[in-house]
Amino acid sequence: IFEVAKLCQIDGDIGVAIGEPGIGKTVSVEAFAAQNSGVILLEADPGMPVKACFAKMQRQFGGDGYGTAYTLFEDVLVRLNNSGRLIVIDEAEHLPHGALELLRRLHDKAGVGILLVGSPVLLGKLRGCRGQYTQLYSRVGVLASLKPINAADAEAIAEAALPGVGHARTLHEKTLGNARKLNKLAKRSSRISELNALPIDATVIEAAMTTLLV
Repeated sequence: IFEVAKLCQIDGDIGVAIGEPGIGKTVSVEAFAAQNSGVILLEADPGMPVKACFAKMQRQFGGDGYGTAYTLFEDVLVRLNNSGRLIVIDEAEHLPHGALELLRRLHDKAGVGILLVGSPVLLGKLRGCRGQYTQLYSRVGVLASLKPINAADAEAIAEAALPGVGHARTLHEKTLGNARKLNKLAKRSSRISELNALPIDATVIEAAMTTLLV
């Protein structure tokens, strides 16, 4: 995520990062925005209309979010023109095509980088079911297909969630490389351990597994 985001900001490019839910996309973009200046981070919601997307963006500049979708777009365009900033949209698969097309125009006119982050559904949406969105899809200059976490990632997460306990391999194998599920399993194992005054071992982890949809 960090590498793609930096490329998009430095080169003023459009990038796409896709991955299955739960592998840490949202945590990563939030961390990037917190650690780097000039980043505008927005989260798209299901059913979000075009106007709401640009109202959210305009409010990040201190605007009131009022106006038509186009007047909000024009205001954001003026504020972003040649600014070298980066727009990051999380859950971008929820954006309507009208918002995606205006983001493309924002990229073209203001010269800003844009990073769209979401599930694999996003890639199909950018192409269009009949390949009708070539103006948008052809501008994607950076594509990252994010993989599930590996054993080393799992060990780091497990150690952060359960310091000194171990069982990172067991947690990793049970959750199939999904960071969110691993974190939930670690927390549930800790809770069962506390309630029953038991050490966290394979039996406790198995008990925690029965309470989760994994």
